[in-house]
Amino acid sequence: MIQAVIFDFDGTLVDSEYLHCIALSKAIKDNTGINISPEQIGLLAGMTYAEKTKILLKDRGSFDIEKITKEAYEYLLTVALDKIKLRRGVKRVIKMIRSLSLKIGLYSPNKREFLKDVLSKFDLLKYFDVIVGREDVIKPKPDPEGYILAARKLGV
Repeated sequence: MIQAVIFDFDGTLVDSEYLHCIALSKAIKDNTGINISPEQIGLLAGMTYAEKTKILLKDRGSFDIEKITKEAYEYLLTVALDKIKLRRGVKRVIKMIRSLSLKIGLYSPNKREFLKDVLSKFDLLKYFDVIVGREDVIKPKPDPEGYILAARKLGV
């Protein structure tokens, strides 16, 4: 019997992948002078900023990957809340799941604070029993650690 539903964030609840690509493209350009288009970055969907940056800058010199990824995330936070869009039908589906008395969780490699801010913007935070963010896991996606942790916290 189904007891809970755990959602992914980017591409599932919100259309935000393009914002991540723009942010990383800008941070790479600002720190290295190298132009890498958001479209090129988009081909590496599912990876962390650090993983993408290492691949994109391989054999191009020595760069501070941590600084680049930090700046990309900071840039994302400054622009994303205004530009991020909820995917069609998400509110209806979440309300339906809640009406079935199922628990609702969220796992994303984004920071928990950012996730809460976005959910609040769309008046959805109140529906989530558990939110697991990047600071809660050691191994990011595609490793299942975040989903397993969310399920444990939900008691399922």
